[in-house]
Amino acid sequence: MDKLLNVLKTIKYPEMDRDIVDFGMVKTADFILENEISVVLQNITNMKKYESIKKEILKKMSSKYPEKNISVELLKKDVNDVNLNKNVNIKSDEKLLGNIKHVIAVGSGKGGVGKSTVTVSLAIAMAKKGYKVGLLDADIWGPSVPTMMGTESEKPFANEKNKILPIENFGIQMMSIGYFLEENTPVIWRGPLVTGALKQFMTEVEWPELDYLFIDLPPGTGDVQLTLAQSAKIDGVIIVTTPQKIAYIDAIKGIVMFQKLNIPVIGLLENMSYFECPDTRKKHYIFGEGGGSMVSEKFNVPLLGKVPIDPKVTIQGDEGAPIIEVFPDSSVSQAYFKSVEKIVSYFNE
Repeated sequence: MDKLLNVLKTIKYPEMDRDIVDFGMVKTADFILENEISVVLQNITNMKKYESIKKEILKKMSSKYPEKNISVELLKKDVNDVNLNKNVNIKSDEKLLGNIKHVIAVGSGKGGVGKSTVTVSLAIAMAKKGYKVGLLDADIWGPSVPTMMGTESEKPFANEKNKILPIENFGIQMMSIGYFLEENTPVIWRGPLVTGALKQFMTEVEWPELDYLFIDLPPGTGDVQLTLAQSAKIDGVIIVTTPQKIAYIDAIKGIVMFQKLNIPVIGLLENMSYFECPDTRKKHYIFGEGGGSMVSEKFNVPLLGKVPIDPKVTIQGDEGAPIIEVFPDSSVSQAYFKSVEKIVSYFNE
């Protein structure tokens, strides 16, 4: 087996510097009978990357052992029977997600401000800076992360410890209730069921070592926010708003709530700040101007950035290829890169 492992150690996980053996993705690698080599992989949830790895294994093994038949398979443990409504007992002094360096919740006082788009974009921007990043979709009633991250057809499975493995794309480890739902199926749950499912995503998902975990909260100031504050290690929150009055009034409510819960507010991010005409470069403030700056000054909360309006944001989100991944040089993407620099500085002060 050692000879086979030496070959497998030369195969990197796509978009990563570490090899598949180091990642613990090789369950077994054996010579079978006289003319066959069997490689069994595990802990891979991205099927496109599995196919890429499989192709590379077949290529390298066939080159090393041309007289052998090579078989590669992926060990998958179904999690379709996971009960997302069961009670999860947590010790009173235990804070969930304590193994992750920095846990950041992203919230808003109201819907329609692009909070999920902001969360996804911040996560990808952080990953592009070289950090290990996760994304937890806690918007149980309206999970949109699978669509925006191009993973809505993926289905999670469990490892040998019966832990659910996160779905991976764009270098982000993520989990959402959307992966467990049939298409067009609404979540019609009351508060206790929602908070129970959220706790399971914190306790029963095999989150790897991460530098940052972004949590996409549902809008408002309800059960999910309180559950996280009481049960999880939240190192800070980012509030998303738009410049218009109705949005920043609700953003203020979010800031006050998290301050009362003793959760630090890392900063405020103003989304859809303006539209810059591509012909004249003139900025048009479609939703008003100055709301984010006003809240920032009044409540002594840093303004992390102002993200402009760009039609490509919607197009790329619907296609499952976020603008920051496809157009990293766009003004929208650059605003997110500058914002994550401020987030990193906040934790390194």
